[in-house]
Formats: sequence, structure tokens, C-alpha cells
Amino acid sequence: MSANEPVQRRFAFVLLPSFNMMALSAAIEPLRVANMLSGQTLYRWQLFSAGPEQVQASNTAWITVDGDLATADAFMADGCDTLFVCASWYPEQLDDEQLFGWLRQHARSGLRLGALIPARLCWPGRICWTVSGRQPTMM
Repeated sequence: MSANEPVQRRFAFVLLPSFNMMALSAAIEPLRVANMLSGQTLYRWQLFSAGPEQVQASNTAWITVDGDLATADAFMADGCDTLFVCASWYPEQLDDEQLFGWLRQHARSGLRLGALIPARLCWPGRICWTVSGRQPTMM
């Protein structure tokens, strides 16, 4: 890469059942538009799930993901800036210890984690508590 080439930022999004489509769109659309306006691939992202190839959003739309958590691991091994968990309006109802263990593993590795859920549910949302093992910070 030459000094004039921009660094490509990479993001992984893990979609949970009944994830909030508005939050996902608000995260991805600015990246897509920045790529389009710059004429370069400044941002790259992929969608993953802990289960099937398709995940239903809270608006009932079905989204086909790029792969499962093992595929996410391969994507992130090539360099990933942030892993976002896209949850539902009721993340406290999620009970998936395999997913929580996977998230804790990535949190311990130093990967930046983010959550795309309604802010009111992140305190004390189970995902925030489970991943970090401590009280989340609200901004």
C-alpha cells in the first residue's frame, strides 16, 4: 500500500433474532455512501449470525448473512476494526451461552466491541453485562 492509499476499515456485524433494522441501516448506510462518494472502498463490512443463514429483523424482513461465527472469525482474522452485535428490542431475553462465550473471547483478545440496540436496553442489557463482565458505560 502506498502512502496515498487510504486504510480500509473493516466491520463485522452479528445479527441476533429480531435485530433492529433501523440501527443496522444507520450503521451501514454511511459506510456505503462514503465508499460511493469517494470512489474507493474505504469501508468493508460483512453480516454474520450465530445460527441460520437468514435472520429475521424486528420489522419481519429476512436478511441473508455472509456466514456463521466461524466465518466471522475468518473475516476478522484478516483485520477487523470493530465487531458490532445487532440485537432486538429485548436483548435480555437472549440466552445463548455459546454466543456469549464467543463474544467474551473476542473482548479478551482486544477487539473493539459495539452494540446496536436501543440505548434504553443497554442499561443493564444482558449483552452488555455478559460480554464485558462489568457495568456498561453509556455515552
